Order: sequence, then C-alpha cells, then structure tokens
Amino acid sequence: MPFTEKVFEDQESIRLFVEALNHAAQMEGVLDYGAIFLMTLEMKDGSSKQYHLNIEDTDSQRGLLVHLPDTEHGYTISEKTSEKLRKLIYESE
Repeated sequence: MPFTEKVFEDQESIRLFVEALNHAAQMEGVLDYGAIFLMTLEMKDGSSKQYHLNIEDTDSQRGLLVHLPDTEHGYTISEKTSEKLRKLIYESE
C-alpha cells in the first residue's frame, strides 16, 4: 500500500469520487475479489458509507466499487474515471 490512510476534502476530489459512485455500472453475478482500499464517505449530517475501492497503479483498467456490507455485488468504474482516480490516489501528495 502506498499509504495507511489518505483523506480527500477538496471539492475537485470529492466530485471525482461522486462521479465514480454515480456512474458505476452494476456487474452481473456474485463477486470473488480481494479489496485494495477501504473507502469511507463521511456526510455532512454525520452519517457515513463504506466501500471497497479497487484501483491499481496501472494504466487501462476498469476500477471496482463494492458498497459494504454487500460484498457479493460490485460495480465497474469506467476506464476514464478509473484513470483519474488512479492519478488522484497514487500521484497526489
């Protein structure tokens, strides 16, 4: 792992994560995967949602998003959005 914990609070980063959530396409079947990142979204009202987010530090990939606790069903993230997330996660300071 490139880090233990990373917090994104700027509007541009948040918009990118929201884009990934809103445009992810549901996958068919039951998943069998290993999680790379545990992502927690904290809302203004104090509630939170957790996801497994699989984005590797490689080009030309489609990311995986799994809304917890339902680890059997997943959503794919487009290559374009996955590349933006990869850069944000792995290349930002």
